[in-house]
Amino acid sequence: SSANLFGVTPERRLSEDCADNPPSLWSLHKLVSEYYLKWYSDHDGQDVVSLRLPNVYGPCPRHEIQTRGAINKMAAHAVQNGALTLYSNRHCMRDYLFIEDVVRAFLMAGLAEREPGRRYWVVGSGRGITIEGVAQKIRDCVTALTGKKVEFHLDDSVLLGPMQMRHFTADSSRFQKWTGWKPRMDLEEGLEQTVKAFL
Repeated sequence: SSANLFGVTPERRLSEDCADNPPSLWSLHKLVSEYYLKWYSDHDGQDVVSLRLPNVYGPCPRHEIQTRGAINKMAAHAVQNGALTLYSNRHCMRDYLFIEDVVRAFLMAGLAEREPGRRYWVVGSGRGITIEGVAQKIRDCVTALTGKKVEFHLDDSVLLGPMQMRHFTADSSRFQKWTGWKPRMDLEEGLEQTVKAFL
């Protein structure tokens, strides 16, 4: 599932205590799916759980979906075009989670004993960084690996909606207590692996 299901919320640290406010049909479909799974879990004995994830990034073996995530798209653009465009939300805080940490979270959730009545868990790195901060790290990584300079272009003319302007990090403390999972990948190392995938 996705942290987008919380929508625009005054809370900057998202946890299982935050209210659902799906901002789009895409998010609403994910919310409905969570309830379907919970129903089967409660009434049909199915052993299911949903994990709400933040922005997932990292190398992907399928080329056609390699640039779906925000960080992957930025890394590919920096490598291929030597430039990154930042918008008026560049100062907004986000939570990014490396793909290997995501896979481990699913595996550990699958092995953990169920908590009755639980519909979902919030999973993330818990470490917030601005969009501009991530772009700077990508720029530095591309330059270090290729010797090429990456330029920043600022464009505040693009109108962004409330979802693009939100700040959030994920509070995974309950999921960590339940499974023993913790994110292992440092952002800088994860970005390096991601950039290398596009070189």
